[in-house]
Amino acid sequence: MTVAAVTTARASRRHRVASALALAAAGALLVAAVVLTDAGGVLLVLSYGLPGVVLALRRPGQPIAWLLLLMALGLLLGTTSVTAPLDQLLTGRADARGEFTAWANGVGWVFVFAGFLGLSLTFPTGSLPTGRWRSVSMVVGGLFAVIAGAIMFGPVVNVTVPGAPVGVDVPNPYALRPFATLTLPPNVLLWTALFILDLVGLVSLLTRFRRSAGLERLQYRWLAWAVLLVAVANVLWVIVTTILRVEDALLAAVIVAISYPAIPVAVVIAVLRYRLYDIDRLVSRTLGWGIATAAIVVLFVGAVLALQAALSSVTQSGTLAVAASTLLAFAIFQPMRRRVQALVDRRFDRPRLEAERILAGHGERLRHETDLERIEVGVLDTVSETLRPTSAAVWIRGAAGSRS
Repeated sequence: MTVAAVTTARASRRHRVASALALAAAGALLVAAVVLTDAGGVLLVLSYGLPGVVLALRRPGQPIAWLLLLMALGLLLGTTSVTAPLDQLLTGRADARGEFTAWANGVGWVFVFAGFLGLSLTFPTGSLPTGRWRSVSMVVGGLFAVIAGAIMFGPVVNVTVPGAPVGVDVPNPYALRPFATLTLPPNVLLWTALFILDLVGLVSLLTRFRRSAGLERLQYRWLAWAVLLVAVANVLWVIVTTILRVEDALLAAVIVAISYPAIPVAVVIAVLRYRLYDIDRLVSRTLGWGIATAAIVVLFVGAVLALQAALSSVTQSGTLAVAASTLLAFAIFQPMRRRVQALVDRRFDRPRLEAERILAGHGERLRHETDLERIEVGVLDTVSETLRPTSAAVWIRGAAGSRS
């Protein structure tokens, strides 16, 4: 057997082992999520676990796949429902299940932070950056490991229990002597330090994004827009729940379902380089629908208030005002969306607009052109302007050769 055949056989064996491990990890995560957490937790686990499995099956040697699975594990642990009462946790009288669920609830997000840091430092190649950022990455990784160990195995963990408005510090059932004997900062400071280290990783990602070009820049753009979407969704969730004080579990589930899967999906697309060039179209459509929807909501609310005030002397019921505002919003939505979409496309999807303009011009010329040679030149020019290939040629059936 040749060296090449041996290398291929080993690579195939590693591929099968990695695929089996990925499927086993996904199955274990799903079963544990169903047992330990609620529907929202299952949704979060699936949003990172499924893309992680897809990437692990397609690129088993890619560390980013396992970082996504690590984040899925963290979301599973962080959303675990604590089964022991608070008084038992405080006095150390909880059973083994209660101790584990309290520990998982208190430390699970460490794994999410770790996965995000690894993703920030290794995207999209799966290896640490070169140059000075490589040394910074190693230092950040070392500090993160120490602080994460202090949170996971320190004397106390902060858990969220039913009936308590905020997290409560309880004795850590899995405290280790090296950490338990030290005087550690409060948990809030340790978590803040992890957050700052993740920000350093994000700065590294943005720096590489700024210096990238070509396909690599498109890979970064997918992840950048996904991170922005999640950030906006979190701000929206805080406004709705904290400022407006809307306690609606369905609303929170919708925000999570729309935003949180964006990061793993963007990572899979970027790493597999699948439909990379659709980023401008996706962004423009998202912005167009979002702006139009927000404008219609504002118009609807304003119309309801105005009509209720205008019709207060005629009827005390707000049904007529709501019905009229609904009809107005329905009638104006599509024209407004088209107008907004045209404005957004000029900024975010200009290549598509330019391609449509060139193709329209080419079609108009073909209506009045009968010279085969000029048609051939026109086809080549149109293809070159719209698709920008490295080379182009036209083959005419029945001709002795081709002209390019």
